[in-house]
Amino acid sequence: MRIHRNSSVAARCGLTVVAILLVVQIAGPVRGAEPKPASIPEGLRLKAPAIPEHIVGTVRALNESLSRNLKPEENAAVWLVRVFGGEAFEPEVRQASLDMLGVEAVSKTGPRFLFLEEYVESLGVARGNVRREALELQAAIDEASLRVWQPQELPAVDAFLNANQAGLDGVVAAADLSRYFVPVLPTDESEQLFSASRAIERRLPFVVRVLTARALRNSAGRNFASVTADFMAGHRLAALLAEGSPFDVSVGKAGAADAAASFGEYALLKSGNLTGGQAEGLRKSLEKVPRIRGSAFAADRGERANLHQEIELLQRDRNSVRDFFDLPQPEAAANGAEGRLPTIDWKLARERADEIQNRIVQALETRDRQRQNELFDQLDRDHDKWDETSDDTTKELAANFAKRREAASRWVGETMARSLRPLYRQRRISDDRAAVRRDMVLVGLALVSFQRDHGEFPASLAHLAPRYLQAVPDDSYSDAPFAYVRESKDRARLISWGPNRGDDAGKTFNDDQAIELR
Repeated sequence: MRIHRNSSVAARCGLTVVAILLVVQIAGPVRGAEPKPASIPEGLRLKAPAIPEHIVGTVRALNESLSRNLKPEENAAVWLVRVFGGEAFEPEVRQASLDMLGVEAVSKTGPRFLFLEEYVESLGVARGNVRREALELQAAIDEASLRVWQPQELPAVDAFLNANQAGLDGVVAAADLSRYFVPVLPTDESEQLFSASRAIERRLPFVVRVLTARALRNSAGRNFASVTADFMAGHRLAALLAEGSPFDVSVGKAGAADAAASFGEYALLKSGNLTGGQAEGLRKSLEKVPRIRGSAFAADRGERANLHQEIELLQRDRNSVRDFFDLPQPEAAANGAEGRLPTIDWKLARERADEIQNRIVQALETRDRQRQNELFDQLDRDHDKWDETSDDTTKELAANFAKRREAASRWVGETMARSLRPLYRQRRISDDRAAVRRDMVLVGLALVSFQRDHGEFPASLAHLAPRYLQAVPDDSYSDAPFAYVRESKDRARLISWGPNRGDDAGKTFNDDQAIELR
């Protein structure tokens, strides 16, 4: 199938996926959040947000929708700018981004987070060795985010955390807000959109790993409230990102951030150091934190908007219209196709694209696995049929456009939607993976609380309800209870068999997840 894939519009698909016309209403505060009055962040001078006059049309509409009724001091992204500095934005969109956020100036003396190479340079390391030492420190931070540790065990990480204490505290403060918005701006004259948020988003999974490392280092101390705060900040940042930037790429980064916090909680559970009160407090805090938005949300908002934007770009680009119907320049001029194609009914094209997108959203929203697989199968069959016939159909419509304008218009929308088809089966697995991570932590914490209260782990998970959990969640991969093994009164294992729902012990590919509890 060559149609659309060889066109200039197709070349833009990957570039516009994270920042596109948002024609549906964007959700407001993070679900379940309790907005708190926000003071003016230290280190920032704020002003009334304003979209520059040169930002027009769809880009302007998108930013207006995302930022509606949001004050700068209530925007988590503004607080992150305070911590990351103005360099959080790409140079070509930096000033416009700050104007749209309502940031007049970022203090160079305010609390800052030093990223790896900047931090290593601050130590006086020779320029030629900075990259190597930064990578070594990153590997040590990764280790520190996966186990309980003491400062003397990982002194380089301990020093990094101490140097970044004020910056990390600023990140925790940002996570306590209920909205997240960063501008979406074009970076060139081709109308390709670039999400300025990518410069912030790509930092968040790493920053959450650093917060997790700090929590695990501090977990043996007396101030367990700070440990809880660091873990919850990681989860809340993930939820804010997925809610405020409802695009597939953003949701992926939100998932990575949420996973970093969850894996740190796994490590804390495995350590055996938790008291019953600490486990219960951490569980109750986690229950209040919203879960990250799933794939249906991104498909309904971000991907639908991407689809609309691609159709609008096609509408404005005569060369792309010609390429869409796979007509080379001489042939297009000879048969007059270029003169006819701009009379496409673009409203019908969008409607047809939405019809297909609605079915994808419906399938992703369906939680009953059998019914969802039936919907996925039908989507696959329809796509295969379209793929097999699309070349002939497109040529036939181009040759008879005057008589079949309505059909051709709808075909434009269908082809665009089919060409941008998401990997919906993989996305169901991603949704399940996020749910399993959260639920395993909650069940694990409940098990520890039970053991500390009774001196032994329960005989079955059913004993956790209703005292320790209102209801024991199932493993989202299988829609059945988590596997649970009580090895002794003070040792137990909580297990998810993963997407294949089988025990992979000893196999090359092992997608099982297990927490050793004591």
